[in-house]
Amino acid sequence: MKYRDKKARCAIMIATLACCLAFPVAGAAQPPFDAARWAPASEYARPSSDPSRGPVLAGKSNLLYWASSSPNFGAEFSLAQRWSVEVGVGWNTWDLARHASLRHWLVLPEARYWFCRTFEGHFVGVHALYGMYDLGNWHWPDGREIYDHVYNGWCVGAGLSYGYHFPLGKRWGLELSVSVGYVYLKYDKYRCEGCREYVGSHDRHYVGPTKAAVNLVYMIH
Repeated sequence: MKYRDKKARCAIMIATLACCLAFPVAGAAQPPFDAARWAPASEYARPSSDPSRGPVLAGKSNLLYWASSSPNFGAEFSLAQRWSVEVGVGWNTWDLARHASLRHWLVLPEARYWFCRTFEGHFVGVHALYGMYDLGNWHWPDGREIYDHVYNGWCVGAGLSYGYHFPLGKRWGLELSVSVGYVYLKYDKYRCEGCREYVGSHDRHYVGPTKAAVNLVYMIH
């Protein structure tokens, strides 16, 4: 009988201790609940819209290209901390003064490596280009043949780029770049704009500057 009473008292003491641990005494100071300790790590990861992670997309336009009365726009996408890809397009569909023509359309994709991170500081790139053109009747002192003839054809090429991005604020920037490379040109040659007298078909291989840009950039985080 005494053994049973002793066993019962031990059970009561254990139950009382468990209740104290589960329900602390009212008014006692308790440590604050740390949600981050118990929640999954994914719930407390920084959202993709966090500005500290940098822009993920940029829209841009080349001011030098606009100087030739050619609208142009580009978009650049961040692929990783130091890698991005850009696609630019430009076109011109009208005649200029004295029947001069710069009609064309052009597509310029480019892959870039940034030395710091995307949209910051120095970068190098590899670009390609493809387009079609119908141009001529230009008054160039060292190229009278261009004034007397019109060239209609297409071109394809590739090259290397170097540039630098200057921040102008949280979302705006100015980007300077220059590119050199190779371009293959295939075209039909005509004499004078009005009569379009066919002269012949030709092709040329060009090595030299392929692009110069002063881009106004708007970044999206």
